[in-house]
Amino acid sequence: MSLAIGFPPLFNWMNYASAATVIQPPLSARGADLIDATGQAVLLRGVNWFGLETELNAPHGLWSRDYKEMLAQIKSLGYNVIRLPYSVQGLRESAIDGVDFSLGSNQELQGKTPLEVMD
Repeated sequence: MSLAIGFPPLFNWMNYASAATVIQPPLSARGADLIDATGQAVLLRGVNWFGLETELNAPHGLWSRDYKEMLAQIKSLGYNVIRLPYSVQGLRESAIDGVDFSLGSNQELQGKTPLEVMD
């Protein structure tokens, strides 16, 4: 006898919008489902992008790759949420230490505060 008899499945993957579908905020809950403004069920698929919580005060990798290119890659891999850990102390800093944005493809980030980069 299955222990699951009488219990609905936690997720019915076929009911969820694909990652390529544009999610229409705001999100709300309907039973166990997250739904967007159009009533479409949404499955959040997330990835972590660390760095803002470190002494660097910036997401890692920005010194070597264009952030727009990295965001496009994240999206192309099917992710629709980015978890961006940060430290409150770092967000209070007025500068990003250890990254020279003037040399790379993220020159528009040069001179920005950690909070401005996060935004």
